[in-house]
Amino acid sequence: MPTLDLEGWKASYLDYGVGLPLVFIPGIEEYKESFDYQLRGLSDRYRVLAYDVREHEDGHAGDLSVLVEDLARLLDRLRLPGAVIAGHSFGSLIAQLFARTYPERTTALILISGFAKAPTQNPHTLLRYLGSGHMLEPESRWERLLIRLGLRKPEEPELEEHLAWVSKQAAKTSQATLRDRLTIVRQFDSRPWLERLWMPLLLIVGQYDRPPFLSAAQLLQHMTPDSVVEVVEGAGHFPHIERHDLTNAFIDEFLAARLTSLVD
Repeated sequence: MPTLDLEGWKASYLDYGVGLPLVFIPGIEEYKESFDYQLRGLSDRYRVLAYDVREHEDGHAGDLSVLVEDLARLLDRLRLPGAVIAGHSFGSLIAQLFARTYPERTTALILISGFAKAPTQNPHTLLRYLGSGHMLEPESRWERLLIRLGLRKPEEPELEEHLAWVSKQAAKTSQATLRDRLTIVRQFDSRPWLERLWMPLLLIVGQYDRPPFLSAAQLLQHMTPDSVVEVVEGAGHFPHIERHDLTNAFIDEFLAARLTSLVD
């Protein structure tokens, strides 16, 4: 698996296909492999990349501007002057700030389950909303206590195989890394500068995602000059996995329509 030394830390990435480059940024507990369906499903027409975001152990993981510069250095090392930047959930924050900082390098922007401001400041609730490893936890503290005491059994999940695998992978994300990323999420607010994101913007949200994320997609569309919202039927917070067929189709159609001269 290829890695690049980016000024003191090694970035692991995947790189499939040729053509217009698409770079995918994973969510709060996800890794590059969570975009397996995009890496394989879109690489017949595009150069599709995904990488692992810096973690606490690499240093400075709680500084969003550092994560943005990581992406810029990754593009530099891969000799890519620009790319379509796509981020899922937490990754959408990196994508937004990258687009603001480097508009000339952002050919287009794709935000999957993205938001301009966190729907809550409660860290546990945020992790439930954003993290695949926490989707299956009971909502109330009382239910969680009963499960810990052995008085109630947790419900058996019925997850798509790949989504269940991503949930298991979340276990390797350290608590320190999660704290760093939750701090970023709680501090982030792109609303004051969204109108500066002049590049084509695709907003993808799952039909069954929590209401704050559906509202967030509408807000992002309202506040950006060139954007479109696509709602993925039958999906929740992970449409790129749960309904990867529709998600990939929306991405392909969007790029073909907005970047005609760059797409074969």
